[in-house]
Amino acid sequence: CIRDRLNQLLPKGALLVINGGYFETDFRPSTWVRSQGLDLAPKTDTSRGGVLAVKGERAFVGPFSGLSFDAELAVQSFPLIVEHDAISGIHSDDGKRAARTVACMVGGELRFVVIAAARGDGPTLFESATFLREPPPRGFGCNTALNLDGGPSAGVWFAPSVPARQRLPLALVAYAIAVVPAAAR
Repeated sequence: CIRDRLNQLLPKGALLVINGGYFETDFRPSTWVRSQGLDLAPKTDTSRGGVLAVKGERAFVGPFSGLSFDAELAVQSFPLIVEHDAISGIHSDDGKRAARTVACMVGGELRFVVIAAARGDGPTLFESATFLREPPPRGFGCNTALNLDGGPSAGVWFAPSVPARQRLPLALVAYAIAVVPAAAR
C-alpha cells in the first residue's frame, strides 16, 4: 500500500516526505543518491541535469560544476528547469503534462514544490519553468530549479502532526526526501 510505504519513509521528527527522484523498476535509483554522506547510487553523466545537495544548513540546487561542498544528502536528477540567475532551462514545449516534484532555490533558501495533478494532467516542463521563475504572487521566484520527478510517483506525505492535505503519489515511491526541522536532527 502506498500509505504504508510513505509512513516507512517518514523518519521520526520529520515534517514530510516527497518522492526523491527517478528510479528503476526494481526501485534502484536511476542517478546519484547520497544519504547521510553514504552513496546509495553512483553519479551518472554529470554534464546534464543537476543536483540537489544539502550539508548542515547549506543547500544547493544547480549543475554539478557549481557544487562546492561534500554533501550529506544529494539527489541527481534532470532537467534543470531553471538555470542560474532564473534563466529558463527548458527551451521548447514537448506537450507532456504531469504532476511534478521540484527542488528550487529562492535567494539562498531551499524550497520544495509539489504540483499535484491527475494522471496525464499538470504542467509541461516548459510551463513549469515559466511559473517557477515568476516572482510571487504569480509564481515561486526560483533562481534555480531542478525537476526531481514527474508523473505517477510525484507527491507529498505529511507527518500526522502537520495539518496539511496529503497528495498521495499514484505509484509506489522508491526513496524519499524527508524535511526535518534543524532542532530534530
